[in-house]
Amino acid sequence: MMREHLGLELKEICNELNLSESNAWVIMHRARAQLRKCLEKNFIHGAQL
Repeated sequence: MMREHLGLELKEICNELNLSESNAWVIMHRARAQLRKCLEKNFIHGAQL
């Protein structure tokens, strides 16, 4: 949310949350994967046409 909605740079997010950049990338990757899984389950594959 901080990156996509607030437009903060990765370094700003890392400083604010006391994270390393590599850890922040892992967290964002996992969040995107979970979002993709949710969308596929509930909206793409679960949609009734």
